[in-house]
Amino acid sequence: LQRLADSGSPGAETALALGERIHEFSAFVAERRAEFGELTPIGSTVAYHHSCHMLRELDVHDEPEALIAAAGCEQVAWAEATRCCGFGGLFSMKLPETSAAMADQKLDALATTGCAEVVGCDTSCLMQLGGRAEHLGRPIRTRHLAQVLADALDPTPGDER
Repeated sequence: LQRLADSGSPGAETALALGERIHEFSAFVAERRAEFGELTPIGSTVAYHHSCHMLRELDVHDEPEALIAAAGCEQVAWAEATRCCGFGGLFSMKLPETSAAMADQKLDALATTGCAEVVGCDTSCLMQLGGRAEHLGRPIRTRHLAQVLADALDPTPGDER
């Protein structure tokens, strides 16, 4: 936001005012955790994928993992947790082979953990990893953190979200 403020661009002031009111989902929920009521532990074992955007642009790291723990999920450590999935913007369109190789490397590392569920906060990353897993015939489930939290708020048996 500071770069925008310093740019002198037309509309910068309006954009900055809007930016002050916009929050990343996991940071917003973590900050207001008490307002959402009790979570029922869902007992899943998951691997968390840190998206590049959240880590490098928004500086959001701990909030999603704290919410995963609050939902009663066991989180496995994996070597590629903070590595790019290869999707980012037009990267996957301009360099498809490199993009696929990056996702495959993450999925190979995930396979060493025995975990079959990846949780993330970036739908494009989840689409990339889920699509590559399907292409490779790997039984990997990808879910957004919001889906995990929804299950922990209302763990209705047989409820497909």
